[in-house]
Amino acid sequence: MRIKTGLKQRIALGLVCLLIISYTVYHVINLFGEDYTTYAAGVTTEKKVVSYNGYLFKDEQVLTSDNTGIVDYLVPDGTKVGKGQSVATVYEKNASEQSYISRLDEYISIFERSTGSSIENIDYGAQNKENSDTYDALVKLLANGDSSGLEYNINKLLVGINISDEIKAVDSLDGAQESTQKEKTLESLRAEKDNIFSQSGKGITCSVSEPGYFFSETDGCEGYFTIAAADGITHETYRELVNIAMSPKAVQGAYGKLGSSSQWKLIMAVNRADLKHFATEQTYSAVFSENNGTELPLYLEKIVKGGSTDDPLLVFSCDRLPKNFSFDRCQSVSITVDTESGIYVPKDIVIREEGRIGVYILRGSVVQFRYIDIVYEGSDYYLVKHDSEDRDGRKYLRENDMIILNTTNLFDGRILK
Repeated sequence: MRIKTGLKQRIALGLVCLLIISYTVYHVINLFGEDYTTYAAGVTTEKKVVSYNGYLFKDEQVLTSDNTGIVDYLVPDGTKVGKGQSVATVYEKNASEQSYISRLDEYISIFERSTGSSIENIDYGAQNKENSDTYDALVKLLANGDSSGLEYNINKLLVGINISDEIKAVDSLDGAQESTQKEKTLESLRAEKDNIFSQSGKGITCSVSEPGYFFSETDGCEGYFTIAAADGITHETYRELVNIAMSPKAVQGAYGKLGSSSQWKLIMAVNRADLKHFATEQTYSAVFSENNGTELPLYLEKIVKGGSTDDPLLVFSCDRLPKNFSFDRCQSVSITVDTESGIYVPKDIVIREEGRIGVYILRGSVVQFRYIDIVYEGSDYYLVKHDSEDRDGRKYLRENDMIILNTTNLFDGRILK
């Protein structure tokens, strides 16, 4: 009886040991085989941006003609022209067709840039990348509900697609036929434009009496928004000028204007709370949202503070005349006033325990803890220093470390496979 009892005890003990071993193996397998995700630590830059409306000041001479009809512009906006150079032909009639002529000019430009010898030296791969970048820009504009740059980017994408098609099909019969069709379309557009001019009466070809930069759009404010006015700006004169800009008066017979130099100034009123971000004799990066997001450097010449109830006036200067930039009198401008760079770390993976703050990384298959120095806090993330020196036995997060995102029960030395 004792033998049977001892045997039963040994069997029971063996079963218990087997269960313990199985349980241990199960958890070891889970410990080593748990799914996880990592990402390489990379440096991100966060921008502090303030946005306001600003007004443009330039020294410009309005160009007029005795004719007041439709205009055939001979040079693009922003062209530097010489004394005596012809810039436009102004006709007697059909001024109402000007917007249609402008549209025809856009289409003609598209076909001119995507046919014939203009594409011979264009790399197909580089053109496709540019098309992709333009498409991404369009998607971003739509996602943000921003319509300011849609037309420009749509036209740019259309040109790019035409160029890519032309390059790809240049050696094929179908491609040759397509190219011929495009040339016919181009000829048709030019003929339509010429037909409108032929029905618009006598044309006067206008030239400039001095060198400068030609622009086709006028607003009647050219005599008020001068460089001298910007240099002597006060809060009173600023308010007067804003009122003038809100109700401009057209100049009879105006077909364009001539800027004496590339210099222009921009003045904006800002909240006193934002004044701390600005200092004179500093250059700021500004994005003009209504000009397809064109980014330009603006040099802050002076700050006019005014009285206790006045918003400070910032007087910026610039000497850039970008292609396709519309110098509308009032511009929406976003200015970068500060930047902070660091490694992007989601808040929900940051460990705060036992007086330490950091994240877990994976080196090979071994889990290791890395301390972090926070330099910027977003809504759901931190930017942390990417160049903190290891100190007091603490190792800090570095660029390209593999940060672990979604695994629990992490500790130094754990093996993940």
